[in-house]
Amino acid sequence: MKRSERLKEEIEAFEDVASYEEHIQKPLHQAVVHDFETLLSKEDFSGKQILEVGCGTSPFFSCYRKASEIFLIDLNERLLKRTSVPSHVRRIVADGSRLCFRNGSMDAVILFGVLHHFPDQRAGLEEVKRVLSREGKLFLVEPHTRSLNSFYRFLRLVGLRVIGKRGVKALIGCFSPEEGTISLRTVCSVFRNEFCISARTLYPFRLPPFRLFKKTTLEISLNRFLNAFPPTAFFGTLLFVIVERNKNR
Repeated sequence: MKRSERLKEEIEAFEDVASYEEHIQKPLHQAVVHDFETLLSKEDFSGKQILEVGCGTSPFFSCYRKASEIFLIDLNERLLKRTSVPSHVRRIVADGSRLCFRNGSMDAVILFGVLHHFPDQRAGLEEVKRVLSREGKLFLVEPHTRSLNSFYRFLRLVGLRVIGKRGVKALIGCFSPEEGTISLRTVCSVFRNEFCISARTLYPFRLPPFRLFKKTTLEISLNRFLNAFPPTAFFGTLLFVIVERNKNR
């Protein structure tokens, strides 16, 4: 699929705002948002330049509201307009894999569940690397490859062949047909040598993403136990990563 076609597909996937809202209201999604908010709240963003790529409705704005400059980027203009942020915040309709900022201009870049929608994940990470300042940090949460996600992705691809895009959407709601997963290896291959990478996986158990389970809290209850069980850390469905420059270099 051509890059332009893929981008168009991603935009169309989130044009159904009702379906998107249904997705972000799922208990598991809310739990992950809370975990990421907890992570971001430990940082001091005062006086810094912040970029959130693929921001959607920007649920994390309160964590970095004291920044001197804030840029929110998303392909979907409709979602950007639904963000509840002050007027001084720059909202830009743009492709996150081709950032319109100068080298080393951002003190923090936030990617929450967006990189797996990129046609070229590595190119997206290279762009983030380019715009990070010398003291900059990347905060990233993405679906992890080495987990149940890969099996569910396979089922989705089979479903697309058997019942088509409309049939799959009826079953699972908000999705884009080509969305994938992320491996830590991909992140490490881009941010190596001068960067320090801190990573962990969480939520090893995840139900199939059917709308039938949209209100269940079973995943949260079970994962509270599994997250504390060391062997399951290798198979978490979500990858949490912080990347910063190695201060020893």
